[in-house]
Parts: sequence; structure tokens; C-alpha cells
Amino acid sequence: MPPQPTATPVAGIAGQVLYYSNGASVSGTTLELTDPLVSSIPLGQAQTDAAGQYAFTGLSVGTLTVRAEKTGDLGAGISALDAVYILEALSGSRALSPAQILACDVTGNGSLSVLDASMILQYKSGLITSLPVAQACASDWAFLPVQSSTSAFQPVQPQMLTGSCQAGAEAFSPLVGISSGVDFAAVLFGDCTGNWQPSVAATMVSGLSTPALRSAPSVWVGRAWRHGRRIGIPLYVRRDGGFQGLDVQVSYDPAVLNARGVRRTGTTQGTAMAANTATPGQMIISLASATRLPAGQALSLEFTATQPHVSTGSIHVSHAVVE
Repeated sequence: MPPQPTATPVAGIAGQVLYYSNGASVSGTTLELTDPLVSSIPLGQAQTDAAGQYAFTGLSVGTLTVRAEKTGDLGAGISALDAVYILEALSGSRALSPAQILACDVTGNGSLSVLDASMILQYKSGLITSLPVAQACASDWAFLPVQSSTSAFQPVQPQMLTGSCQAGAEAFSPLVGISSGVDFAAVLFGDCTGNWQPSVAATMVSGLSTPALRSAPSVWVGRAWRHGRRIGIPLYVRRDGGFQGLDVQVSYDPAVLNARGVRRTGTTQGTAMAANTATPGQMIISLASATRLPAGQALSLEFTATQPHVSTGSIHVSHAVVE
């Protein structure tokens, strides 16, 4: 009888990707499978489904590594409140978990500083379109390996240093049989508070945060002052117990007004702030403070009139979130 061919042992990997703070499913995450002993070129890819689950099947026994990446799907996960958390942590008034520190390190230099808070405010105001750490990692997200009793792998923790990024991964040396529970905890860069929600949930939450329901009673513009063609408009904030974070968009008529800038006033003078006045007709402002600020005038919006006599009635708050 001729010798029978030896069957190649078959292996597989399965797991789930959940959000680090609330256990929400993270769909659309790309999982890459590589053999680090041969090449960094992926042997295969899989994506998480709506439940955050993924699987690689029909694999050969061997040395394999699984890593995850994801771009976009930020939802409402980043706000001025994330910058507040950083400033509070730096002042010693808030303790952050290791996953939160990873989320807060948006400069990607391995430590937290005021610059991280500033970058979040710049991102929220539109002065920058992506965070430095996201550029370095080619991913808006980091992924922490989650060890379980049903899988045997070596965790590779994500590490960020200036100009470099080591992605989180799970390494098998070797992979034998079917390995389930190869899970990751997803961390959105910039979401220090951990309040990210999947897209459907985020849409439902944002529906409760429309200007008519949340913004109008909290933030408004006051009476203008004028000096020649220079015009200043006070911006007021009202919130019970004060506030620490502010994301606001102000609309105006660009046919008669040019935006000159935004100035902090009174108790907001020591706060971190970013203001984007590049787009005619709108100002986008993001502000954060390590301490609670009282209600009242927070900012002065400054314009130049393009005509001798103009109405300032078109200046209004079109969107705001106070935290």
C-alpha cells in the first residue's frame, strides 16, 4: 500500500474587540495576521462585525502574530472635556488609568503634558485635522491585548515614542489548534474620558445635544461694543455649578464682518484655548480648565466691520457643549 499523505495540522484564531471603558463592541476593526519570522507582510486580514467579533480559519500551525488597527469612527468621543482630564491629571486632582493615559497621549511622546490638552483643543476647533499620535501610528485607535484562560499568546503592549509607534499585538510561538478569546481592548486616541459609543448609539446621543435642547440656554452672545470699525462681542456661559470645558461654534455674516480673533476674559485668562477663525462666517472655539469656572462672560469675540454701519444681529451661537 502506498504511503498516505500526512495531513497538515489546521489552526485558527478567534476573538472580540471591545471598548476599553464601557465594553461596547468596536466594529470595522482590521485585524492583520503576520509571521514575524518570515515577513511583516500580512498573511491575511479580517474585520470585526457588529458584535466586535473576528476569526481567522484554516491556518497552519506556526509562529503567528495578530495586530489590530482602525481609522475613523470617532463619533462624539473627543471633546474639550478630554483636555480637562489631562489638565486635571497634571495638577494632581485626577488619577488616570493606564488605558486613559494611552488615550490622552495624543502627541505620542510617551508622557502627558499641557501640549496634549492643547492638541485636543486644536483638533476640536479644526486647526488640525488629525492628532500627531494617529499620524505616527497610521491609526486613530490603539489596541490593548486582553489575556484570557482560553488562549495562550504573548501580549505585545502598544508603546508610543516621539516619531514611532509600536502597535499592540498578540503573538503565538507557535499557534497550535483553535485559539479563541484572542481579544483586544480598543482605545480611541483623544478619548481620555472613555465616553466613545458605537455609531448608532453616538447618533442617538447627539440627537439629545442639538443646539435647541442643550446649547441655547447655556451659551449666548451679549451686546456689542464698538471702536471705529472694531467690534467686540462678549460670549457668556451659564451652567449650574460652573464649567470646565467648552466647545462652541459662532456664526456671523461674512459679507459685513471679518473675524479678528477670540480673547479670553476674566476667569478664563489662565485656561487652555484654541480658536479657528479661518472659515468666513464661523468661529470654532474649544476651551478647557483644570479648575471649575464660574458662570458669566467667558470670551470676547472680535471683528472688523467691512462697512461703516453694520448690524451685529447676525452673530449667534449655532452650536455649543458645556461640560
